[in-house]
Formats: sequence, C-alpha cells, structure tokens
Amino acid sequence: MTAAPEHWHAIEELFAAIVDRSPAERDAALQAFAGPEAVRMEVRSLLAALDAAHVNIDPSPGASHLTLGALATATTSLVGRTLRSWHVVREIGRGGMGTVYEAFRADDRYRQRVAVKTVARAVDSEVVARRFRQEQQILATLEHPNIASLIDGGVTDEGQPYFVMEYVDGQPIDRYAAALRLGLEARLDLFRQICSAVQFAHRNLVVHRDLKPSNILVTQDGTVKLLDFGIAKLLGDAEREAPTLTETGFRAFTTAYASPEQVRGEPISTATDVYSLGVMLYLLVSGHLPIDVEKLTPTAALARICDTIPEPPSRAVTAEAAHTLGSADPRRLARTLEGELDDIVMMALRKEPERRYPTVAAFSDDLKRYLQGQQVVARPDTWRYRVRSFSRRNPKFVVAIGIAALSLLGGAALAGSQARRAGQERDRARTEAARSSRVVSFIEQLLAAQVQGALTEATIASLDQAVEQSRGELADDPVARAAVYRTAAKAYASHNRDERALPLLDSALALDRRHAGPHSIEVARDLIVLARVDYNRGQLDSAVTHAATAVEILRTETSDRPDDLPSALLYHSFALTYAGRPDEGLVVAKEGIDHDTPRGPSAILAYLHMALGEAHIFLGAYAEGEAEYRRSAALYDSLPGEPPTELAIAELGLATLTMDRGKTDSAEIHAERSLELFVRRWGPEHAYTSRVHSILARIAAAKGDSARTAREVGAASKALTSGRLGLVDWIVIESALSQMLLGFGRTAEAVERLQRALAARPDELALAPQILASTKFTLALGLIAERRSKEAIAVLEDVYRIADTKYGPKAAITLGALRRLLFLSEAVGDTGRVRRYAAFFPADSAAAIRARGRAWAR
Repeated sequence: MTAAPEHWHAIEELFAAIVDRSPAERDAALQAFAGPEAVRMEVRSLLAALDAAHVNIDPSPGASHLTLGALATATTSLVGRTLRSWHVVREIGRGGMGTVYEAFRADDRYRQRVAVKTVARAVDSEVVARRFRQEQQILATLEHPNIASLIDGGVTDEGQPYFVMEYVDGQPIDRYAAALRLGLEARLDLFRQICSAVQFAHRNLVVHRDLKPSNILVTQDGTVKLLDFGIAKLLGDAEREAPTLTETGFRAFTTAYASPEQVRGEPISTATDVYSLGVMLYLLVSGHLPIDVEKLTPTAALARICDTIPEPPSRAVTAEAAHTLGSADPRRLARTLEGELDDIVMMALRKEPERRYPTVAAFSDDLKRYLQGQQVVARPDTWRYRVRSFSRRNPKFVVAIGIAALSLLGGAALAGSQARRAGQERDRARTEAARSSRVVSFIEQLLAAQVQGALTEATIASLDQAVEQSRGELADDPVARAAVYRTAAKAYASHNRDERALPLLDSALALDRRHAGPHSIEVARDLIVLARVDYNRGQLDSAVTHAATAVEILRTETSDRPDDLPSALLYHSFALTYAGRPDEGLVVAKEGIDHDTPRGPSAILAYLHMALGEAHIFLGAYAEGEAEYRRSAALYDSLPGEPPTELAIAELGLATLTMDRGKTDSAEIHAERSLELFVRRWGPEHAYTSRVHSILARIAAAKGDSARTAREVGAASKALTSGRLGLVDWIVIESALSQMLLGFGRTAEAVERLQRALAARPDELALAPQILASTKFTLALGLIAERRSKEAIAVLEDVYRIADTKYGPKAAITLGALRRLLFLSEAVGDTGRVRRYAAFFPADSAAAIRARGRAWAR
C-alpha cells in the first residue's frame, strides 16, 4: 500500500463499501467520493489488482468484507509445476492469505491427492510468510480426525513458502446441510464434530479466530473437516507476534462471524471461538446470521456487532429456512428452537466473553444434554445478574429495595406473631414461616448481589443499614434477623473486614442457638462463616474446631441447601492442612469431593479439589497436588457465567507449581491468566495481584529479561500495599515476595521486608502460631544468607518452639529448624547449643551437619 498510514482507515472503509458493486457502480462511487485524492487513487488501484488477480470473494454469508491484507498482487501460477514429490494440476481457489491448488504425488510409490497452499505476495510479504510458517507449525501439532492434516511443506524456487495438506473433498457445512435438508438433530450432531476439533485445538493452546462455514467442510460420508489455520493464534510464545501482525493492516477474521472483542481489536481467547461457533450454530438452525453486516461499512459493522443483541434464532426462522431443515411449517420449527436451544445459542453469543460458555467442550456438552432431553446449563440472563448490573447503575435504588424487602419480612413476621397470638391453626403459622424463609432467601441473594467486586464505602453503608433495619423490622423473627447478620458477615469476611464480621457472627450464633437450637442448620451455617473468618485471621485451631462442629451438625441434620456440608468440609480441610495436619485435611477434602461429585460440576466441588491439592502439596506429593489444581481449574472453566476469583487462585497455584518444576512457559500462561482474572475482579493494583507479579518476576528472571524482572518486582511491592488482606493471605504473599527477593540475591531487602511484616501485626500473629512460625523460618533463611548467624539462631529457636508444639517433632519445619540451629551453632562455636541440637540427630548425620557449619564459617 503506497498511501500514507493516516489514510489507511479511509481506504479500507471505501474499498469495503464498493467492492461488491458492478464496475459502473464502483466508478460512480469513486467519482462521488469527497475525501483525499490519495484515498480514491489507492482504492482504484486495489480494485484493479483484485480484478487482475481474479481473487474470489469468500462465499460465506457475511464474508464480503475482504480485508486489505488479503489483497495480494497476482503471483506466478504453480499449475503444471512439480514441488518436490507433488505435481500441481489445478487452482482450487484464492482467499485468506494465499492460493490453494490441487496436486498429486509425482513419484511412483503411491498416488495421493493433496491440497497445496501458497502465500500470495501481499503488502508486507515477510509478515505474511511468517504467518504462513506459523500455520505450518500449528498444523503439525494438531492431529485430529476433524482437522485437515499437514503432510509436507517447503519453499518454491521463487522463495514462496508452501505446504501440502490433506485434500478435503466436501462442501461448506451450511451448504451441505441445506443440500441434504438435514433435520435439526443431524445438524447439531455435525456441529458437535466441529466443537470436538476446536476444543482439541484449544487444549493445544491454539485459537482459530476465523471459524466460518467456508473453513468447515463436510465430506460425502458426513465427516466434518476444519480448515485454514492461516490466522490461528498460538497462546503463549506466538502471542508476541500479534502486535506486528496488527500493524500490517491484516484483519484476521471474517466480520459477520467475529466477536465484539475481536472487532474492537482487544485480546482474544478461546471465548472468541465460542462466539464464532455461536454465530455458525445460529445460521445452521435458523438459516440466517444473527447480525447482518453484509452491506455495512467496517465502522458500522463494528458498532452493530458490539451493540446489537440479536433476536433468538426461533424468531429468525423463515419458510425457506424451515424447508431446508426438512420442516414444512416455520412455526413448528420456531417452537422447537424456542426455549432451551434459544438459550444455548444466545449464551454463546453474549457480548461479554466471560459470560459465554467457558469452553467449547461446555458448549458441546450442553447441546448433548439438549439432544438427550436433559436439563441444559444455559439460561437467559439470571435475576442475580440483572440485580448486579442494575445495582452498579442504581445503587441507591437497590438499597431501597433491600429496605422494602426487610419491611416485607417484618410484616410477614408480625402477621405470623399476631396469628399465633390469636390462636390460629398451626398450619397458618407454618405458612407464615415458609413465607418468612422465602423473603430471607431473597434478602440474602440481594445483599450478595450488592457486594460483588470491591467493598466500597457505599456498599458498607448499605450493609450496615440492612443490619440496623433488621433489628427493628425483624424483632419478632430472631432466626430471620440472624440470617441477615450472617449474610452481612459473610460479605465482610469475603473482603477481609473481619472486625465487622465477628460481632455480627457472635450475634447470629447467640440468636440461632437460642431460637433455632444449638444443633440446628442455622448454627452450622454461622459456624461455617466463623471458620472462614478464623482462617483469614490465622487462628487455625479455632477454624478447625468451628468447621468440625459444623460438619458434625450437617451430617445429622438435613439441609435444604446442597452446598452446606461441602462448604463445611472445605473450610475444615483447609484449616487442618494449614494447622499442620495435612494428612487429616486430605481425608476431609476427599470426603467433600465424594459427597459433592454426584451433583455434577459446581464451584464448591472445584474448591474442594483445590483443598485436596493443597493437602497433597503440604505432604510433599507435588505431582498429585498439581493434578488436583488442574481438576479445580477445569471445573471452574466448565461453569457458566463470570469466572470466579477462585479460578484466579487455582491458576496462581498452577503457575507456582509449574514454575517450581522449571516449566517457565506453562507457568507464564497460568500466571498471566491469573493476573487477568484478579485484575478483572479487584483492579490492577490490588494486593492479590502481588503474588502473581512475584511469579512473573521469577519467570522473567529465568528467561534473562532483567527489565521485565525489575518491573514485576516493583509491581509486586506496590500491589501489596494497596489492598486489605486477611492475615493468612497477607503473610503468605509477603513471604512469597521475600522468597523471590532472596532468590534474586536481594537478601537485605528480603530481611527488612519480613522484619517489617512481623512488626506490623504482632497481636494477630501472636494468635496465629503456625503462620508466625513459617514466616520466621523464611526470615531465618534471609538472615543466614546475610551471614547474621546469631540473629538467625534466635529466630530459629522461636520457630522450633512453635513447630514442635503445633506440628510435632517429625514435621519438616521442626526438623528444618533443628538442622539449621545445629549448623549455625557449629559455625559460631557455641558448644553448648551444638551438644543440645546434635542430640536430635543420629551421630553420622550430626557430624555431617557440623562439618558443613565449619566449612561455611570459613
């Protein structure tokens, strides 16, 4: 392209607007164009090149926006030539970024029909060639029965790259389905074959980015073949190439099938392919595209894709579409699509990537459930989602709704009280109690919806107002009042505002023990939240006790909420593991998994797998721990709706585990995803992101990128000071950051940081001995690295006293403290301590440790 860069956008808009018109209409439009002459001349030149090269416009519906990057000048035809073992016999077509030929094997070994793909000489042939080589590398890794396979590759004498791939003799999927008048079920079965191929590519870290009917052929025997990874994107290393490709002017998608984030030029992910598949499914079941961009300029098409919510496919059916689906009556087809199939398609087409199906496999599985007559996962926008969205826009009005609901509940309670005082029948009282329970449930959901994301001062005021209102309105219904207290306390606990949560929990427990009974479900629910608060504060023994009591109640009492017992088991497992009893934590986590698995995928089941993984890690079984973390992440990914914060925690765990095992590329993928999820929920500088930046700093250091290492260290330090954390999260992140600094040789900085941390929250740490011991152990390692031996001995003796009491004499931290105490005592010549600590080891082991101490002292 010879025009100045500032004209490229205008060139593309004008070109797209007239490319499909007749020559006379093109000339008229060019004459009428009132913009710069350079734009008019460049578009005229591009149209001439298009006509001279006989480039075929993609016949897929909505694909007529041919991008400038695909307009290559004509290249030398390969028809009649032999490329190594392949004789080219005819041109099949042009498009995308190259030309495709039919060829046969030229030697006598065997006859094989293949497709040969070459790169056209485009505006920037080096970029195109690089993209072409990327496709060759991608195809070599994707061996799947529904993906056209790579056979060979090379470079022509003129320097043109080419590769040889499986020849697919078939029709685009939409034409195939129409020609055979396939019914709905047959179309869905075909579509699930596509999903299988795309999900396989995603598992290999490849996003296709240009899924459309012309890239999906169906052979005569009904086999689906996915073609054209020319614009596919490798997740990971290949992502670094994306900015270069964007700068060249290539638009790596077909507009009608592109997702909102794609047309806006935002980062793409597997959710991008989910959207394109949703467009294709809409077309297959209704005969129409969800959004018609055929005659729009690129700017207008972008706006429509991003802003227009399409009608469900059931409302788009026409008589012609019904005929191609083998139905004589479009109304009957519409009734078939209406409901669950509408919901499935529309979930895949949601504007927000995080609200689509989390994976292609989840999309396909929902279609399978539909075909088998089972309940599907897809739902229209939920009440909870609408409340969240509305509350973000109208927080004061939502508070008013909450107050009104409390008033309603108070009225229900008062009516019940009056009825009882009047001596009405018991069933009337039960009816009022049930009504009260339903309104309590509504309030709990409303309050939960209001506290998604950051806990702002306005939200705190709303919660406080709800609690205060309940004291008056629910004076005659103490169990309902306790439920409001518990819900508010849970919200505070989830944001580490334990000082607000504890008084509410104390009040809720007192009310529930008195009015619902000491072994009631309500008391168990209070104790679950209290165990979570204990865990946040590092009071692990109390957390174990409270969670165990909740578990005991829930094993004997029948709860109407299936998450109650698994939640109690979850916090019991985590508390046991961090309290130095990981073997027991492992057993409890397994019980929770066995109990919850029959219900199917759920957030609590995913969290239980994480708890099991943590127990394995504490026991030194790192491979088993990583496997459980992967199961946890996969379960979270399979759930509909927005990814929860816990998925970010799972990805962080995988980043740490893979980095510790030297898998830096894998660690980087997990860490980047964790960071993206944390930032989406909490913002870019929340304290939770500090640990991710610490991992990214280690990754950068391992790759020799000193500049990025420095940036990540700085980001980790800054983030840790910007958010409020519970003691456990805070000290774990502080320790991780300090360990990272120790690994970089910045020992003085690490020691200073840990000493500040220990001095910052002494009262809380005094009540959390296990956390205190592990933090001091890290400090001792820093002091040893600084050769501050006497200070390290004093710290390690504190560690030993706590660890011996809390973990036992055989625990790793206890023995680690003793080994270093003997080592340092020998180094400084403290014979009394040497005798004391040598007694804990066999003679030969003690001698070896002492020898290392003497050598280190020199």
